[in-house]
Amino acid sequence: SECTLIGIDKYKHSEIEVSTAKLLDYYYPVDLRNLEQTSNKIEKVLENHNRIDCWINNAGIKLFGKFTSYKLNNIIDLLNVNITSAILITKLLLQKYPDLQIINVASQTGFHGAKNASLYSASKSAMIVFTEALSKEIQNRNQVHVICPSTIATDEFLEAFPDTKLHKYISPEKFFHLVKRILEKKEKRDIILLNRRVNRIKILTKETANKYFGEKNPIGKMLTINEKEEFKVTGVLKDIPRYSTLRFKGLCSFNTLYARNKEVPRILTDWTSH
Repeated sequence: SECTLIGIDKYKHSEIEVSTAKLLDYYYPVDLRNLEQTSNKIEKVLENHNRIDCWINNAGIKLFGKFTSYKLNNIIDLLNVNITSAILITKLLLQKYPDLQIINVASQTGFHGAKNASLYSASKSAMIVFTEALSKEIQNRNQVHVICPSTIATDEFLEAFPDTKLHKYISPEKFFHLVKRILEKKEKRDIILLNRRVNRIKILTKETANKYFGEKNPIGKMLTINEKEEFKVTGVLKDIPRYSTLRFKGLCSFNTLYARNKEVPRILTDWTSH
């Protein structure tokens, strides 16, 4: 199979780029800060490939510091790499390959922002909204996705923070497993939050607890739902009376619900659903 890499051409990473290129059939170094160069490079890609199945956008640079300290060239570079070049490349590819599978990588800072990372947060927020809008425009909910991970324990991250406790962060293997699920058409969500922490079901009814755990104490046990989502049981409730208008088998927090379903904000404000 053919694999094409398009990346930021940084001089300090030249040795890494060369070694990576040897593993690929096609290799296109490009400085994504330069939109004209990026456009020309994509035109070359289109000339060399009759078919492209998937476009994974994982390019990004970070800029830390107070917002007022950012220089103009830093602002332009970050926005060009993190969002503008991605939009440009997506447009050029979709024009020729309308069935292209698109996977964008954003960040959870795109939802809540991070102190001293205002521009980075803004660029990731733009990526999330761009993906959601594009998905609606294409009208194929299984074609465009955006992954919003928390911190991933990459080699670069571990080198910068050698004393890191790995269990607190996402492993690269977990990230790539999610990408694989998307490519295999097994992931239906457009916006995907990827956390290291497990979701928590605070309460299970006694009937549900007995169904899955029998006579064993379910507190602290893990429960897998839909073969992909892990929940930690933190409590058991007496079975709901049959005459009650509220019928449920388990309860979880709205934070968990939001992480699983981007429609939650609409549900919370739509009184016809209550």
